[in-house]
Amino acid sequence: MRIHSKHFRLCWDSNDSDPIHVDTWVRAALTPDLEVLDLYIRPPQRFEFPSTLFNDAKSLVVLKLNGDIVLNAPPSFSFPSLKTLLLESVWYANLDTFSKLVSCCPSYELEINAPALEYLYFRGYIIKDLFLGNLSNLVEANVGVDFDSSEDYGNRIRDFIGALSNVKSLHLDLYLTRCLCNATEFNLPMFHNLAFLNFHVGACLWHVLPHLLRRAPNLAELVLHKENMECYKSYEEDSSIIERRFYEDVPICISSHLKTFHFIGFQGLTYELEFVGCILKTARFLKTMIGSSAHIDSGKKFRVLKELLMFPRESRTCQIAFS
Repeated sequence: MRIHSKHFRLCWDSNDSDPIHVDTWVRAALTPDLEVLDLYIRPPQRFEFPSTLFNDAKSLVVLKLNGDIVLNAPPSFSFPSLKTLLLESVWYANLDTFSKLVSCCPSYELEINAPALEYLYFRGYIIKDLFLGNLSNLVEANVGVDFDSSEDYGNRIRDFIGALSNVKSLHLDLYLTRCLCNATEFNLPMFHNLAFLNFHVGACLWHVLPHLLRRAPNLAELVLHKENMECYKSYEEDSSIIERRFYEDVPICISSHLKTFHFIGFQGLTYELEFVGCILKTARFLKTMIGSSAHIDSGKKFRVLKELLMFPRESRTCQIAFS
């Protein structure tokens, strides 16, 4: 069977079908002209994805893999035409694969070069030697990577974040933000193009956010996603951190560019109110401040909203809501 098409999409969700048919179709679709490969596969057994993809699909523009798919890639590879990459719920065959590794695994190197890539969605667990190469046209990145500590731990995190410095939209989940605990402002690159930031914050991470905000002078929309944790040392300590970091030197993006601020997981705790108060007092062009939480009842939400509405606001047009 030969498939002469630039686009190949397959949705396979079956418990009683033979995965060999999927293998036949995918191998037939991997032609030198293929531009879009989109697979959603839930077979009875994991599907071994043909490794020829990484050498033969040079014309690929969009790659989306979702499901029980086992990837077995060479340690370095290049997709010169790739613009969109989505890997979700996939499996990794060995240490040379675009990888999800445990900390006891031997060291390996994996470099990703995709100069045409515009959208990157990547989730990993313990990463030892993952290198982002040429991603010069990247517009949006959604990443969650937990690095294994080593002698060059700080430098590798800095280099990883540095490869994302041209993006306009950046989503950092708790795995990656946790790796930035020991970061300083000078460890981080400048994000001159960054307009949207979704930052997951957990214990001991409040000091990282102002460092990052000072490196994103044109940020217009901030989403702060607080994880539901009980491991904060004390509310007083968090309030002290926020007060020191923001009142000493307000990031220019807050005072001059921020228009939308969304605090997900907001519960009206002392240090949270302190943080929101800092934003409202200094954000001159803020149009919308939204707090949201699934963990407090409607009565407390109303009381917290009343307290927020009493805060002084630098922006006369700022609207405050709590849901």
